[in-house]
Order: sequence, then C-alpha cells, then structure tokens
Amino acid sequence: MVFSTLHTNDAKQSLDRILDTFEGPEANQVRMQLALVLRGVICQRLVKRADGQGRIAAIEIMLNTSYIKQLIEEGSTRDLEKAIMEGSHHKMQTFNQALYALWGKGVITEEQALASSSTPEDLQLMFRGIKRGTLRRRSAATPAGRGAGQERQRALDHDARAGSGRSRRRRWRWRWRWRGRRQEKAQPRL
Repeated sequence: MVFSTLHTNDAKQSLDRILDTFEGPEANQVRMQLALVLRGVICQRLVKRADGQGRIAAIEIMLNTSYIKQLIEEGSTRDLEKAIMEGSHHKMQTFNQALYALWGKGVITEEQALASSSTPEDLQLMFRGIKRGTLRRRSAATPAGRGAGQERQRALDHDARAGSGRSRRRRWRWRWRWRGRRQEKAQPRL
C-alpha cells in the first residue's frame, strides 16, 4: 500500500498533476497503469467551525470505480467531478457535497462554506435546493416537451456505459409494475 501527499485542490487536480509529469508515449502508459493500480483519492480542506472552536475537515472522496477507471484511461479528467458527484452510492463525494453536508448539520456557516469552495456558484445553487445539471434551458430549435425522451435515453445509455445495469433493471421493473396494475384493473372484483 502506498500513500502519497500532493499539494492540490481536489481529486481531479491530483490526477492531472501526476499525469502531467509524463510526456509523449510514456504518458499513455502511465495513464493505463494509474487506472489499474489506483484505489482512491482523498482530499481535505480545513474549514472554520461555526462555533469558533477550531476547524473541521471537508473531505472529497474519489474511489476508482469502473467508470472512473475508464475516464482515467481515456484522459477525460474533466468529467471526474461529475462522476464523483453521481457516485454517492459508492460513498464518493465532492468538496461541495461535503461542505453542504457540514452546513446542513450546522457545523459551518454558509459564508465559510462559500469561501472554501472551488465553485461557490454551484454551492450557492445547492443551498437553494438546486443541483447542477437539474435545470434545463429550452433552445429555440427545441419546442417544449420534444426531446425529453431523447434526453432520458441519453442518460440511460450513459448509465449502461458506466457499467451500471441499474437503469435497465429500473425500466423493466417499471414495465412489470405497470402491466400488473393494468391487469388488476381489468379483473372484476367479487
């Protein structure tokens, strides 16, 4: 087991710093090896407590899931934050999610959370109850209601590529439940 410390702001920047030290054909080999051997990246920031009794750690956790491994192999580190955000079922979390949780428990103030965040605009939206990616803007070319099925299918395809059969199971479960309800309504009650 190897532990290493880097002076970086988050998991994405940690991986970028490791990968940027190599150039040319070496870089591709290092990216593949890193994707295979990496177990996780944990980053922390110390934030002043609301009660003034010292500081508390806000921790970003990234585990090397199959989707994270794929992103590292492809060199798509820009998508890591989104993958971490969506990987909460693997107990991963971004700094903003950690700051939001600490603020929700009353351990830190909103001002301290915003000052400690790399993306305070996204954290501000979380405070308002809006998660990044939940608001959709309609373009002039897309009338209201059209394309929603395509967006849903795109999201389901993304889940399937990420190695998750969960979306497929959800679709089938929903279909069977719907069929069962239709059959119950069709049967006369005695």
